[in-house]
Amino acid sequence: MEITELQKDLAATFRWTARLNMHEGVANHFSACIPGSSTDFYVNKAGVHFSQIKASDLILVTKENINDLKNKPELIDPTAINIHGTIHQKVPHAKCIFHVHSKYATALSTLKNPTLPPIDQNTMIFYNRVSIFNEFGGLGFEEESSKMATALGNRQHMLLANHGIITTGQPCHPLIKIQ
Repeated sequence: MEITELQKDLAATFRWTARLNMHEGVANHFSACIPGSSTDFYVNKAGVHFSQIKASDLILVTKENINDLKNKPELIDPTAINIHGTIHQKVPHAKCIFHVHSKYATALSTLKNPTLPPIDQNTMIFYNRVSIFNEFGGLGFEEESSKMATALGNRQHMLLANHGIITTGQPCHPLIKIQ
């Protein structure tokens, strides 16, 4: 099977995240939708450290194979399939999803009031632009994933109480000029 540019770019994102020490071993997930789809996406294989992920380690989740993959936790973490699949389907702008438990985001997520005030140039960009998900009710299966998608709404970032962060966006195609 041919490796796509999307797989190469996503694999590079995993490695760069590890290089920046913004990962947590193997307990985080990134995904990216196939262009033009909100149901078919690549996500990282279970148990592979971010610093070691290759394009061939990314698993394609489709409408046709999603139920089979949910029963193979040794291949893909089922919570990754549920959370990413639901958000990709229900949040139109979320074609890429990065979920990490980075130390600073996780520390912020444990505060009684995790709102990041605009105290300097670096934090100002996030003021009133981050959704807070305080209703964590357990592992991200269908109901929990739907609540997450609703909480994200039209925002790009979501802080998960006592957990970490989800950042969403659009993949950048090399032929598209960014203005």
